[in-house]
Amino acid sequence: MYGMTLPNDPTVFWALVSAVVASLGLIWAVVSSARSASSATLLRRAQFYMEFTDRYNTQDMHSAMQTLISYYDSRPDDFAQHYADEFGKRSEEGIQLDKHRRTLNRYYVNIADMTDNNLLDRKMAMMLTNFQGLNIYYLIVAPMNRAKYANNEKNEQVFRTLKGIRKVFNDGSFALKPHETGTNRS
Repeated sequence: MYGMTLPNDPTVFWALVSAVVASLGLIWAVVSSARSASSATLLRRAQFYMEFTDRYNTQDMHSAMQTLISYYDSRPDDFAQHYADEFGKRSEEGIQLDKHRRTLNRYYVNIADMTDNNLLDRKMAMMLTNFQGLNIYYLIVAPMNRAKYANNEKNEQVFRTLKGIRKVFNDGSFALKPHETGTNRS
């Protein structure tokens, strides 16, 4: 080989073969490890999604959404201010509305906070907001937050972040109300 001669010793040949096989084994281990890490990451992400959406799929969340929609429909022109007034008086109605507002609010605030802090990528954030509760958040909860907290910048940042993730779920309707399916309130 171009002026080089290999020793005629079979030990050198087998040492060379061993080195090549070891190198191939190392490459295989690195590739397998990368595949395994990728699979483990996907599994962790799927588990996170399922656990996080378990919060959405509760009776408390469903009840909160139904109550907030009914409340909104009962006073569409002043629901947010009426809520803030009632909550300020610590009336039973105000306290109950606040409980339901907080239930839905916390779910979406957590998504916005994790997105703003780079703990959620866009794809996962879009999956987590792919529920009709997002429309209820935008049209009912966000105005209630503004009335309660006087347009607090943190609440506005949450709203902007969520709008950047998903402007509206589906057509903007409240599917919990079958007689209004297809109605766009946005």
